[in-house]
Amino acid sequence: MESQRPHSPFPAHLMRNATDTIELCGEADEFNVYVKTASDSFPVLNPVAYMTVYGENSSSEEFQLILDDNQPILMPGTEDLFEVELLDVHLVEKIRIRLGDGQENWGGWHLEEVQLKNKGTGGAYRFPFNLWLSSTEGGNTEATINAVTSETGVDGNLPGVRYQVAITTGDRWGAETDADMYITLYGANGDSGQQWLKVSDNEEKFLRNQIDTFTITCQPLENLYKVVIGHNGIGHGAGVFIDKVIVSLGSFALQEYIFPCGHWLDDGQEDRKTERELLLLGICEIRDEEMESELEMPMSPVVDSDTQQAGEWMFTVKTLFPDKVGTRDFTIIAHGLSAVSTPVVIQLDPDDLGPEYEFKADMGNLGDIQKIVLERDSTDIDWNLHSIVMADNGKRCEYKFILYPRSDNGNHYLDLPVIRQLADPPFLTTYILEVNTLDRECEDDLPMYINLCGEVSEMGRRWLHRSDHEKKFIKGQVDRFELETVSLGPLRKCIVGHKNENEGEGIQLGKIVLREGPFGPYQVTFFCEQWLDIGRDDRLIEKELKPTVEEMLTMVEPLVDEPKKVDGDWNIWLKLDEKQGCKDVRLFITAYGANGNTADLPMNPLMLHGATYQYLLSFGDIGDLFKLRFTLMSNNEDAAWFINKIKLKNVTTQEELLMYPVDSLKCTTLCPVSYLEMPSIKPDVIPLQAFEYIVQVFTGDIESAGTSSNVWLMLHGEYGDTGMRLLKQSNTNIVPFRKGQVDEFFINSLDLGKLDHVTLKHDGKGRGAGWYIQKVVVKYALNDTVERIFPVYRWLDEGISDRKLEIKCPLLGDVDTSEIVDAMADSDGVWQCTIVTDPKGCHIGDRWNIEAYGEQEISSVITLDHLGETDLPTQCQLTFGNIGRIYKIRMTYENEDDMHFKWPIRNVKLQDVSTMDLLNFDFSHSLHPDNNNMEFCRELPAIRAGEEPRRVMNYWVCVHTGNHQETPVDPNVYVTLCGAHGDTGQRLLCRIGHHVIFQRNQMDIFAIEAVDIGEIEVLKIRKNPGGPWHLKEIILKEDQYSPIEYLFHLDDWLGGHDGEDRWAEVVDVELHRTAIRPGDIATPATDDLKLFSTEGEWEVSTVTSPEHNVVGNMTDAQVLLVFVGDKGETAPISLGLHQAVVQLGESQSKIFVNKDVGELQKLRIGFTESSTSPCWCLQSIKLQHLENKAQFAYTLNGWLKGYPRNPGWREIPVYWPGTIQHGVL
Repeated sequence: MESQRPHSPFPAHLMRNATDTIELCGEADEFNVYVKTASDSFPVLNPVAYMTVYGENSSSEEFQLILDDNQPILMPGTEDLFEVELLDVHLVEKIRIRLGDGQENWGGWHLEEVQLKNKGTGGAYRFPFNLWLSSTEGGNTEATINAVTSETGVDGNLPGVRYQVAITTGDRWGAETDADMYITLYGANGDSGQQWLKVSDNEEKFLRNQIDTFTITCQPLENLYKVVIGHNGIGHGAGVFIDKVIVSLGSFALQEYIFPCGHWLDDGQEDRKTERELLLLGICEIRDEEMESELEMPMSPVVDSDTQQAGEWMFTVKTLFPDKVGTRDFTIIAHGLSAVSTPVVIQLDPDDLGPEYEFKADMGNLGDIQKIVLERDSTDIDWNLHSIVMADNGKRCEYKFILYPRSDNGNHYLDLPVIRQLADPPFLTTYILEVNTLDRECEDDLPMYINLCGEVSEMGRRWLHRSDHEKKFIKGQVDRFELETVSLGPLRKCIVGHKNENEGEGIQLGKIVLREGPFGPYQVTFFCEQWLDIGRDDRLIEKELKPTVEEMLTMVEPLVDEPKKVDGDWNIWLKLDEKQGCKDVRLFITAYGANGNTADLPMNPLMLHGATYQYLLSFGDIGDLFKLRFTLMSNNEDAAWFINKIKLKNVTTQEELLMYPVDSLKCTTLCPVSYLEMPSIKPDVIPLQAFEYIVQVFTGDIESAGTSSNVWLMLHGEYGDTGMRLLKQSNTNIVPFRKGQVDEFFINSLDLGKLDHVTLKHDGKGRGAGWYIQKVVVKYALNDTVERIFPVYRWLDEGISDRKLEIKCPLLGDVDTSEIVDAMADSDGVWQCTIVTDPKGCHIGDRWNIEAYGEQEISSVITLDHLGETDLPTQCQLTFGNIGRIYKIRMTYENEDDMHFKWPIRNVKLQDVSTMDLLNFDFSHSLHPDNNNMEFCRELPAIRAGEEPRRVMNYWVCVHTGNHQETPVDPNVYVTLCGAHGDTGQRLLCRIGHHVIFQRNQMDIFAIEAVDIGEIEVLKIRKNPGGPWHLKEIILKEDQYSPIEYLFHLDDWLGGHDGEDRWAEVVDVELHRTAIRPGDIATPATDDLKLFSTEGEWEVSTVTSPEHNVVGNMTDAQVLLVFVGDKGETAPISLGLHQAVVQLGESQSKIFVNKDVGELQKLRIGFTESSTSPCWCLQSIKLQHLENKAQFAYTLNGWLKGYPRNPGWREIPVYWPGTIQHGVL
């Protein structure tokens, strides 16, 4: 005979483990099982499916649906009969159907219905499944359903019910997922089986900070106590961050079951789990006054937070197992908004067993109750508590706290938070606490406590019972504790103490380190380093500590195996928007990683709107991927490409990235190129944010400086670059890049971090088609007051300098335009100095010098002895004296014998103590990185708002050693360049590598980067002790391709010669400039671009002024041109009949020059002989060589006049970039 089961909210199979009151019967029943498959199901050979039958007392073993003769089963539109014997099932309540492993090739099984008929009793059970089962990705592999007809043949007592499951995806970076998720609900009557979450109330499921609601149909589970949630995503980033799960019964439920999570389900985050078990935190009672009236039943009121709750409370304690002894002695402490109650001690009679107990307690005036805390001294036996109800009958306030299943954790404390309607439920967290003991004299146990206080709430006093060491608080030991409590928010203080009040029984506490959970992102340190002892230090045994250090920590457990090498092959899926774009486009993708970026990779821009396309792309070894850029090119008006979603998955590591573009790619006639950048969204990693850079391009104010070519610009920073951006539409001028003009452009890009340099280029081919850029200035936004300055001062022209049309321009520095100091303010010459260094490049004992150049004089050299000895910036006070306004500073490293030296200075900041003048110097990189010199010295100009900083030159030093027999013994040679605006300081002439310098009849070239010193007048040379050296001459140029050079001639020995014993002497020589002469290599020829020749076909474009129609007269005269160069001139060349040349606006014609006149210097224009007096009002003329693309232009805005038998010649100069210009007389 079966014994009577006591009522319990605990699941039946767990209750049988806890008691011995259940007697199992050994009876067996034979059943016919009818399985009906729908006609639209997919056929498959040898399907494998299993069934489990659940009865009132127990469940059957799982059995396979198979026939003895191996006949085909589960075919579309058929019903199969299986015979089974079930042991001790009795009344059938539900069944579960599960697909076996290896069924991926089965397209799907549409299970319509299952019937069970008891052969002995004739009773029948019907299970109307009507659902699909499939092993393909995202499919349900199992289903559980309750019987809808019972043993008696009438409707059963266990109908299926619908649970509403609301899943909140966390507000964390990378929290979203497109993996298929599943959930299993557990209650007193069993579980729901694994349910795949298919249909959400949102169009896109599981997006960041989104709530998705699903409906699950299963048997009534009653008293839900846990859920299991997971997904099938594989790879880091394929997971999801679940904030919480809330389950309710139907759409109008009166209760919500709260299951907090607050963790990642990702195999690359935290503990790398993709499935989690969530325990019930509590039940939220839903108050609906209209529903209360209809149901005629009172519900627990929603308490106003301003209500002062005080007085006597009735506590009702419900046990898990009425016949089992649990914790009888414990303390209740209530936390309210206004105060914390005094501990209420509960002592229950151990002989008084029962399902629930009641007692009253006066908790005092606490304000709105936030939580209660249960405390017990012993953990030898279980709590055996299911719930506690706290009721104030006078104010009709009632709170219900659920302890099961958390009460099985074996802790001394249980935090039970109040859960309120329409409020975010609190989270429970486990704080990891480390107590560092510096010293302790007494060996007895120390009763120590702690209270943590955060922005949200405080934990309350907790005694530190269980350490990870057998004996706690020993000298030099770190004890680790775990404290479970309601999340407190950012920690603001902790209170620590003990109750030993005898001298010498205290502890010298070093520090306390706290972390919120084993995978918390932050670690907070509270330093104490004092005694908590009645006879030591301040004689206090309790101290309040404030956080001293807060640091970011890793949130990932280390891999057991070696990490996989990141492969460059990625699958990428592009989901297009429903909008239709133009098909005639070119699409490119560029990927950026920690090790670099790819080239612009072409993609096939398929345009079927609403479709998803998959590509396989190889990004190479670019490292950790952090952003993508798409580039769309089209000449069609309003060409566009609309992307809705992007998914990437690494072929090797399975890392997964999701991106949701907030913009589209659109091209126009004015701007035929469109760009879209998207950051990689990775779990708990802040992605790069979108920026709108404001770029100002300054075209030089010199002749022919402007360009009509297409111009591109690229910004470079610590987080990659913008890619080459076409600068088409200026915000400040209709026609960009004209002489002396400032053009402003907006560049939308992801944050590049600290900008390093910009790259500029244009497509103007041929000499004279170039562009002279003065500088580029970049701001981060319209309201950004900081300007980042990139000096250029270069031609981009195929006829000058290095003949390149692309240049890289490093950052000079930045200046805050809002901080303008009176230039006339008096300074005391005392400056506060902050120097930032790279700790890897600085060593103890390194000696550095700093000196400042002022408008009145130069400061003395100041030695910095302790630079870079710590990771922190070096701060000191420097006295430069009364030198006037500083216009540059110089940093010098003294140990010039260190051939492995790498420049370590990153930044120097100077602020005048009296005037508050602030100067910022960026020493992190050279402005001429192509120099092959060892740099022991760098100098930079002062940058002030509203003032043009001095240029940083790259002086070219060509040293010619004499043609004599003696060879020097490699002495150190220094030079100082002196000009009208200062000097470079003493610089060592040294090359990187093993190049032997100063050899007989050898020309050695060095580069010296220095602030512009004006016209060079004096050269100072110093040779350290060593062999004799015969110096013939030194040639100085302002840069490699400067059109002029300064000659300093010596042709004499430095050091001992002809028997003179002067090897040990330092030799100083001061040379005055010998001559200034044209540079010998101003426009060098290259293999692919030969020097310019005038011979060949030219295109001539002329613009006739509107004034010509007033008094202009050409009659029968023709226009003639004469080309004049340094090798001669051509005969007059006709532009053709005047009707083809002289007309309002622009006219074009072609001519052929059959002679090379060398460097073209001027052009002569006149008329053929005429019996009349021809005249022509010429506005401008432009000529371009059709083969080598050389071109020049001149704006005349004047009249050409001829007379009878007088051609009326007029000469115009030819301006070539970078050459000395001839005026017009």
